[in-house]
Order: sequence, then C-alpha cells, then structure tokens
Amino acid sequence: MERAFYSPRNKTPNVPRSWRLQLDIKKNCRKDEINLEKLQTEIREFTKARNWGGNHDARNLAISISLEASELLEHFQWKSGEEAVAHNKQEIVDEAADVFIYLLQFADLIGIDLEEAARAKMKKNAEKYPV
Repeated sequence: MERAFYSPRNKTPNVPRSWRLQLDIKKNCRKDEINLEKLQTEIREFTKARNWGGNHDARNLAISISLEASELLEHFQWKSGEEAVAHNKQEIVDEAADVFIYLLQFADLIGIDLEEAARAKMKKNAEKYPV
C-alpha cells in the first residue's frame, strides 16, 4: 500500500497519485469549480418532481448514506484498490455519486453548510494531528 510522506520543503504530506485526495481544500478548490447550493437545489427539484420527498427525513437519509457507502465498499471486497477501480470504475463512480447525493440532501435538510463544516473539521484535524 502506498503511504503519504512529509516533505519539509512544502510542509505538506506528499500523497501518492493513486489516492487522488486533495488535503488542502481551500488551496485546491476554487469557489467557481463546484456550487453545492446549486447542486442541492437541482437534487431538491429532482426529488420533488418524483414525489420522493415524503421519505427523505434525516433518519432515512442517514441510513441511505450508509447503505450507499456499503455498496461502494462492496466493489473493493477481496480485491486490491487498483484492481477494483480497473474492473468496476463506472460502478464505483455511480456509488460514490449516490453517497454524495444523499449527503447533500441530508445537509440541505438539516441546514449544514458542507463547505464550512469541512473547513472547520480540517482545522480541528490539523490541531489534533500537527505536522
């Protein structure tokens, strides 16, 4: 398994390309690249047009996040990460999107600003795990 390592030159962990993880959200994501509020509105309208809103309370959405995350995880059972992605890329993309959609619905419903929450959590993590 590839591991992240610390680089004193840039004072951030060097993450292997296969992880595809951006650690510094603020530095690596411009505001115009993703608009969560607009996406939440699109999802809300999609759900409303199909009369699915009645079942979308906080409890059911939290359950759905977990179920979809389990479906995502299932693609990696008994395989290496590289093998799973090579053989099931589109299915993995679809399951990750399902998790994201349900998370956006959950956050929209209970009033979580995900960008603000992620930044606050990263700050807590930086304090808890200093480099």
